[in-house]
Amino acid sequence: MCMEHVGSWQAITLASRHGARATLVQTLAPPVRACEVHVEEPVPDISSLALNYRNLIFAFSTQLLLGVGSTNLGVLPLPDPSPPLVRLLVTFTHGGIMLALAIYAYRTARSLGSRAALAWAIAMPVPVVNLIALIILSSNVTQVCRRHGIPVGFFGPRIS
Repeated sequence: MCMEHVGSWQAITLASRHGARATLVQTLAPPVRACEVHVEEPVPDISSLALNYRNLIFAFSTQLLLGVGSTNLGVLPLPDPSPPLVRLLVTFTHGGIMLALAIYAYRTARSLGSRAALAWAIAMPVPVVNLIALIILSSNVTQVCRRHGIPVGFFGPRIS
């Protein structure tokens, strides 16, 4: 809602001992409603949002499980605590999960209509920052889905 004051300027001359001086005074009319603006929010593609968000959650969960598993790898009864083949496999799996996190964070942010989708993707491979980014993205996805009447569960929006 926009408000404008419509008024006019009047010159008032005041006489004083040292001569005449003029001052300007604005007379104001009551506020007049000039405009009312409604901005329509673009409707996101909820099915794309749900799919990308769910994949982001699964990639993050896999990263957590792999992190716990790789730290406990030395506890397993293997002949060598960390055989080269196992280390290579874990390294490539970590790299693939980091790439998946970045891709799905980008797609989720784009589905939300974010202009900073690339920043979300860059934040996901960073160890503690990805948890914070995931919480913020999760909050945004939940708000958008609830605003459109879509139920949201633990793994994101439930679309049947």
